[in-house]
Amino acid sequence: MSELLLEVSDLHVAYGQVEAVRGVSLAVPAGQIAAVIGPNGAGKTTLLGAIMGLLPSRGSVRFAGERIDGRDTEALVRMGISFVPERRELFADMTVLENLELGGFSRRRSG
Repeated sequence: MSELLLEVSDLHVAYGQVEAVRGVSLAVPAGQIAAVIGPNGAGKTTLLGAIMGLLPSRGSVRFAGERIDGRDTEALVRMGISFVPERRELFADMTVLENLELGGFSRRRSG
């Protein structure tokens, strides 16, 4: 098997007392494409949000062999990791290409 690009182990995410993601583990080898599918409310967006550090979680997340859970979302974006949630009409007047190009920019703060 090739090197793992993304490895999630025993990930748990809760909203208060409600556990939305329970013990999810997955591995995505470098050069492969993976999809997270399921019905509405299954925890797909919650899982991806936790991987990106947008939601508190338990478990571990590794990217290219490096543990990334607990890092700032901005640091993950600088590493080349991104999350584009499905939201209607976020940049509706822009083409798909323009939206993708916009997502490719990384802001750097000076001072």
